[in-house]
Amino acid sequence: MPNLKIMGLFVSGLLALIFSVSTLAEPQVDVCDSQKHTSEFTYNPDREMKVADEKTKWSFSDTLLLGLRVTDWGQTIDIATQKNFNGNFVFGELNPLLGVHPSPGAVSIYFGSLIAMDEFIKYLAKTNEEWATFQKYWKVVQISAELACVIKNLRLGVRFKLPF
Repeated sequence: MPNLKIMGLFVSGLLALIFSVSTLAEPQVDVCDSQKHTSEFTYNPDREMKVADEKTKWSFSDTLLLGLRVTDWGQTIDIATQKNFNGNFVFGELNPLLGVHPSPGAVSIYFGSLIAMDEFIKYLAKTNEEWATFQKYWKVVQISAELACVIKNLRLGVRFKLPF
């Protein structure tokens, strides 16, 4: 019988991937389209605030990526600290940036940096359309990679330890 946790993670990741890719084809709307055809320019701050709020909303893909990052973070902490009765490490990390047996501090710095980078890219995407496009592709790649790592770790029996 298949593992229901792994199937649930796989389905949620697949849905996030489909959702992220489907948002790439959304039409772009210019804020000032309705004002181009009027003879007099009228400033409407409420409309600009609404457009800015749409760009800064916390989306499902943001939540999924953060959840997968924290899950992978906790699993990597377990990989870094779990030893068998002989004192040897049970698992080894495959990420070349962390090394085979990273310290819990190095793991926390690495995942904290990734989460900060995700938020910085989101900040840049608010002001620049090129960064907004980049952010969509970034999320698709990162969600896919994190989902693969989390599923692999679950299959190996890696537990989740709180990273703090």
